[in-house]
Amino acid sequence: MQASNVRRRRRRNRLGVSLLIFNVVFYVLLFIGVSFVLIHMISPKKSIRDKGILAFHSGEYSEALKYFDDALAEKQWFSDRVDVDLMLYKADCLIRLDRFSEAMLVYTDVKQKYDEKFWKNRELDYLIEINGNLQKFYQGDYVSTVAGFLSAIENGHPEMNLYAAICYHRQGNYEKMKEYFDNYISVYGMSSFLYFEYGEYYISMGQIDDALKCIEQGITAKDQTYIKQLLFEQAYCYKEKRDYNKAFTLAKDYVMQYPEDEKGQALYDFLDTRVNVDDTLLNNIWDDEVYTEEYPEEEYPEEEYPEEEYPEE
Repeated sequence: MQASNVRRRRRRNRLGVSLLIFNVVFYVLLFIGVSFVLIHMISPKKSIRDKGILAFHSGEYSEALKYFDDALAEKQWFSDRVDVDLMLYKADCLIRLDRFSEAMLVYTDVKQKYDEKFWKNRELDYLIEINGNLQKFYQGDYVSTVAGFLSAIENGHPEMNLYAAICYHRQGNYEKMKEYFDNYISVYGMSSFLYFEYGEYYISMGQIDDALKCIEQGITAKDQTYIKQLLFEQAYCYKEKRDYNKAFTLAKDYVMQYPEDEKGQALYDFLDTRVNVDDTLLNNIWDDEVYTEEYPEEEYPEEEYPEEEYPEE
């Protein structure tokens, strides 16, 4: 009786030890599995992406591009939606850096590598078309591209008003240019580039005072991207108003700030001839003081010529 009880206790002990070992192994494996999943589901991908977006909206496109590449390099499960977003931001950076062919490769990768549900609502076909138009636009095609920009505007993309306006400007159609610039400004407001373009528009129309008003607003604006062009336009306008002293002072400041600019140097040289005029006449032979010395009259000896002898007939 006692022996059977002992055997039962031993069996229970062995079973308890087996269960304990099983539980330990199970929980260890479970911990390892959970850790593995968490490692692959949690990464700094989103925090790096946020830094990239901040740089992008600050206009630091090269820096933003680096952040987006770093975020894409972070391997994370179930991140397809985030990766597509990163790739589209990356393509946008490349476009803004005039690297259109690379941007097109990114768009192609998105369509080939990711399920349509992740990019269908991101207007990828529109982005591809606009990228192609922008590439031709920056190559100097201002005729065929304008139709694509107008189509984009009709389909709810007001940012394309800017490119349409520039196309019309390059074609010399200033009325259309102003129309699309006005459309753009009504949505996005003014910028130094637009102050510069409006300045050019008013100069082309001969409205120099209106041009100066736009230009000087642009010079004092927060956005200083086109400050160089605006400063040149300002000096040019005062030259057109024939206020040569004011124009010369502005042109002098301009060439000191941008000494390599040939157009600015040419304007400065022209204004210099209008402002710094030397009234002293050089080598004035009619100046009374020049001939104060009395010169004696030269005496030339009479030349004796022999009488010609003519033969008698």
